[in-house]
Amino acid sequence: MTVIPPNQTLLTGDRATGALGLGHYVRSLRHRLAYQEKHQQFLLLSDGVDTNELSVQEIALDYLAIGIDPQRSTIAVRAQMPELTELAACYARLGSDVLAADDQQIAHHIPEITALQARLIPTTNPAQAALVQRGNDLVQHINQRAGSQILVAAAPVMAANARNTTALTSAAHQLPLSATPDQISAAIHALATDPSRTSRFAPGDVEHNEVFFFMDAFETDIHFLDDLKSKYRRGGLSDAVIKHHLEDCVQRFLEPVRERRQQLAQDLAGVQRVLQEGTQRARHIAARTLADVKAAL
Repeated sequence: MTVIPPNQTLLTGDRATGALGLGHYVRSLRHRLAYQEKHQQFLLLSDGVDTNELSVQEIALDYLAIGIDPQRSTIAVRAQMPELTELAACYARLGSDVLAADDQQIAHHIPEITALQARLIPTTNPAQAALVQRGNDLVQHINQRAGSQILVAAAPVMAANARNTTALTSAAHQLPLSATPDQISAAIHALATDPSRTSRFAPGDVEHNEVFFFMDAFETDIHFLDDLKSKYRRGGLSDAVIKHHLEDCVQRFLEPVRERRQQLAQDLAGVQRVLQEGTQRARHIAARTLADVKAAL
């Protein structure tokens, strides 16, 4: 994970299209658990094609079940923040003389970044990282017009595995965090390993191996993991052995997550309160930013 100086304001989040999968935990959620220990973190649930109250609720349940703490991470719903729509309109007008015609869309995509005064944007999406960088031209223009730093230029933070496409299409990647033990077992044992191996004695590739992609996230004993990788590279370690070990790691990780999620689902009113309170906190900050931008018009 990229090292970030402490006490930063971070913005990340998800498109609200339903429950998250195991691959999502590996690629981003586990990093957010670490971020909330040292930073002010905003998690924004944005609109998707199939966004509805249920899909937002499903993601909130996943967040809370894995350990996202609403006292340390603000969870907000974009659709309930009208300030962002107003900011988009302001940016479209202010940016008309600084952005190229094909970049006008930026004014409609960066309100959530600037509204919450986020300095860093953790992402696994290179396109989003590029959008943040290009949006900073608009931020600079507005600040110059206002005569002060009313907006904060943000920097994208690419996850270490952002460009790693291993296991993206696997059943394990899409496996819900609420999956049953049988579902977990089936998904793990369906993972691809090294197709070039002819026997367990043959040397194996760990870099593009779906099992080791997940093992990197779920085996907490780094020395043991390094030893497994060395043995697999040399040959003599079967695919069945590493799959059984990974299954054990994932089963132990997801069991308490599944139980917490079931408990949280018994109090959906409490989950809604978390979303409402987080959205109100985010709106309060966004309203201040909107007022500053309007004053600069």
